Amino acid sequence: VKPSGLSHRLNRLESAGLVIRTPDPDDRRSYLISITPAGRKVIDRAIDILVSATNEMLGGLDERQRQSQHSILDALVGRIDS
Repeated sequence: VKPSGLSHRLNRLESAGLVIRTPDPDDRRSYLISITPAGRKVIDRAIDILVSATNEMLGGLDERQRQSQHSILDALVGRIDS
């Protein structure tokens, strides 16, 4: 995400009351972003929806298929973390 795109997203989240931006005391060019209680509720709901959709999508897999899927996801996450 380009800095301008990130700023636009943060402006929208702040306007919606989902995050708070405060000046960074150690770097006056930067801001610290905090999630508000309303933002936490949105995140929690989104995670619930994601978990439910994932369980529904993967519910028809047998154990071998689930293990294979799990191995692939572990490999992908490993690539992201490195």
